[in-house]
Amino acid sequence: MEFSWRNAELTINWDESETFSEEAVALLEGCSPFDKHDEPIRDLSNYVDCHNCMKVTPAKANIFIADSEFIFSCRDFSTFVDYYSRKPAFTEINVACNEDNELIIKKIVIDNKNNETYMNLIEDIILDVPYIDKSKIRFSPVLFEEIYRVQNKSYQTKVRHALNFLSLLAISDRVYCVNGDYRFIIGVSPDRLEFQTNWNRENSLENDFWLDCYLWLSNKEGFVDPLHRRMIVREHVKQLNSEYWRIYDQANKYTLIKDLNSELHRVVQEKVKTHFEAKKMWRFEYINIYSKTTEISDNLLKSTISIVISLIVGISAIIFGDGDTVFYLSKNTRILSIFFTSVTAFLMVFSICTLYSFRKYKIRLKNLYENEILFHPLDNTDFPKINIGIAIAIFLFQIVVFVFCLALLVLSSRA
Repeated sequence: MEFSWRNAELTINWDESETFSEEAVALLEGCSPFDKHDEPIRDLSNYVDCHNCMKVTPAKANIFIADSEFIFSCRDFSTFVDYYSRKPAFTEINVACNEDNELIIKKIVIDNKNNETYMNLIEDIILDVPYIDKSKIRFSPVLFEEIYRVQNKSYQTKVRHALNFLSLLAISDRVYCVNGDYRFIIGVSPDRLEFQTNWNRENSLENDFWLDCYLWLSNKEGFVDPLHRRMIVREHVKQLNSEYWRIYDQANKYTLIKDLNSELHRVVQEKVKTHFEAKKMWRFEYINIYSKTTEISDNLLKSTISIVISLIVGISAIIFGDGDTVFYLSKNTRILSIFFTSVTAFLMVFSICTLYSFRKYKIRLKNLYENEILFHPLDNTDFPKINIGIAIAIFLFQIVVFVFCLALLVLSSRA
């Protein structure tokens, strides 16, 4: 069979010795089949027995057919992205294979996590390319590698170029396009690496260096996520000789994977060491927080006792003062009441500020362990707590005393 593409339209030509399986016919019927005169085909199963040419548009259908020929037909990356972005997300896909002069269908169970991983990696890069929306790049190189494996096809130059192009895209920090030339940037100045290629310049990505790097970083084995694996790949690539990935071949693959695994092992060792040091630090921090919690609770209690004593002294001054009543205070008693009211306000504000400062301290400590030291996520159960009920009761009591003293002063000043 011969396959030829014009944009997203596929033309299939066959001779009398070539046939279609029933499943292939059923799937192609969902691709709006037309004959060579652009007339719609009503009964495809009978048509394929009597004719030798038809046109289909499989972009939105669950069938992957003549993908290598499609990649050859793409004159730019945007055409490639636009075609595959129209493919819905399937858990199982149908791959058309031409075997023994028959177009048959083979099924592949898809792990959508591979595509999700690729989309997350793409989302994290800066993509400054006209007519390309990052959200449309939804299929990873792993999917296409699986399709070619099922089709028993060796990587042709253009296909290999496309797979490495997709891989390099996910590995880069930034990608931009100038007059059709794509520039992939890894890292930042002064030690950044810049690689330039063109979608149609097949010999610039003629080996599988970038694809092998991507397959390693997207590996789901282990507990290190692809984003951190990508950081290892980026740093490793920047240390390589500028000609290394140009002369790379399968004989170097073992060395590349070994080096990346060694880098990963060193990073994991450092993280494990940091983890246990953090646990040791956390024990001291816990003791420190516990001491602060006890200290703040004692201060709240002491401030409450001070307010109670001040209130008793103030009321005694009113009761036993010379000519003082609730609505009339002598000058000295009024000065004393002003002093007690100020002390109450100060203690109340001090208590609130102490609790607020302590809360901010715990938040900073939590962020430090989670984000900087990458310790396990902390929750409120990891921190000693101040009894909120008692704290609220103390604040309410302080507010009542403050309002009482303030009201007393206002009423006495009007008398």
